[in-house]
Amino acid sequence: MIAPETPPLTESELAELPVFPLPNAVLFPGVSIGLHLFEPRYRAMMRHCLEKGPRAIAIAQLKAGFEAAYEGQPAIHEVAGAGRIVSHRGNADGTFDLILEGTQRVRLHELPFVPPFRRARAETLAEVVKDERAWRTQTAELARQLQAVARASSVPIAPPRLDGPPGRVLDALIDAAVRDPAKRQALLEALDLDSRWKLFSEIAGSDLEKVADRARWSKAN
Repeated sequence: MIAPETPPLTESELAELPVFPLPNAVLFPGVSIGLHLFEPRYRAMMRHCLEKGPRAIAIAQLKAGFEAAYEGQPAIHEVAGAGRIVSHRGNADGTFDLILEGTQRVRLHELPFVPPFRRARAETLAEVVKDERAWRTQTAELARQLQAVARASSVPIAPPRLDGPPGRVLDALIDAAVRDPAKRQALLEALDLDSRWKLFSEIAGSDLEKVADRARWSKAN
């Protein structure tokens, strides 16, 4: 889901950021996701965020082989997406539903474990943009193509905004078009927009064609 632009997390918020490790989730800046927290440790994490702050979480993708150590502290990718909690609901059974809006790419430096959830000092990762004008042209054109596929398809695709920094537009396109978690993680880690664009172009061609094929099949049946 495309999120309205939110301010990046501050240095004080990043100093001790709760970490939510997930097996197949990557949060991009400028994109919002809905989360349902049901495990006791993550219910406690949410209560901590609401009562003590920061009202923010880092979404870190678990590395392959996490299953054997899931109840402990399995390895995570150090590059993660940080986001603000912009809405939440506590349920009668003690679980939480929330909306998290991505604010920035971060590198996680895990802090000593204090039960029941993990925390990290998060370092903001800056993007490298060599030619912003050229980037606006490229992302706007691909966004129009994606919107055309969305209009012809029964598969819901959130149309990305064309305003804002080029990196945000590209991240919105990535979030809409790329589903494979490993590919999404690789794109999250690509800080140079030229490199991210090249990688996305290699991935998106086949992914967008799959979306178009589903749309054609749906209309034919």
